[in-house]
Amino acid sequence: MGTPLPRHSTARPRTRLIAVTVVLVVLAVIVAAVLLRPGRGEPDDAGASTTAEASEPAAAEPGAPAGGRTPDDAPTSDDAPAPDDAAPAGDEPLAPPPPAAGDARVAAPPPEQPVGTATGAPVGVGAAAPLADGVSATVRTVTPVQTTAQGPGERAGDGAVVRLEVRNDGAGPVDLSTLTVTASARGETPAPPSSSGVADPLAGPLDVGQVRAGTYVFTLPPGSPASSLVLRVGLAGSATVATVRAG
Repeated sequence: MGTPLPRHSTARPRTRLIAVTVVLVVLAVIVAAVLLRPGRGEPDDAGASTTAEASEPAAAEPGAPAGGRTPDDAPTSDDAPAPDDAAPAGDEPLAPPPPAAGDARVAAPPPEQPVGTATGAPVGVGAAAPLADGVSATVRTVTPVQTTAQGPGERAGDGAVVRLEVRNDGAGPVDLSTLTVTASARGETPAPPSSSGVADPLAGPLDVGQVRAGTYVFTLPPGSPASSLVLRVGLAGSATVATVRAG
């Protein structure tokens, strides 16, 4: 009988083949992992930026107070200091002081004009001054008189009686109730009207072609003669103001 072969003569090569196969599989897995690694080929400074970002403090969450304070750390109304200059309750702010006399920024009020806005050239006693289209006024006389106080606010003293005539040569009737007559001494100091004596102001309609006269009484300022009067006459609906100088 022949000599039998050892039993391990065929098992050893098979074990080596298995080991080699395992090694190759492991190497293939490692190579595939390297080739498929995310971010392969990007600059190395990406990691540095990631590290820098990680070193910065974390951003505050939405709604979180600045400076890292929590709502529990917020000061309450009891802790807030009260302002020293707060106005007492119920006190109103002080009004600014009135402008000083002579302040150039304070404009003087314009002189009062009766009815109209355009003052005509002054005329003398006896001369006609236009009031409106076809309507004129003429001061016939200015006479000194002593007035008596009869109405509220009136005073007795030196005065003047003015005889005024209005003529209508216009296209239609004129309502003399809208006629205004004012007077002042030298055109500056007002001479208030008076109801004493013969005062009989114009009123009612004045038809075309008619002429009517009325009487006006004014109290003169102290020390002013009747010849110092400046009369202004206006009619509603007209922009013209007639100016008549007594002297």
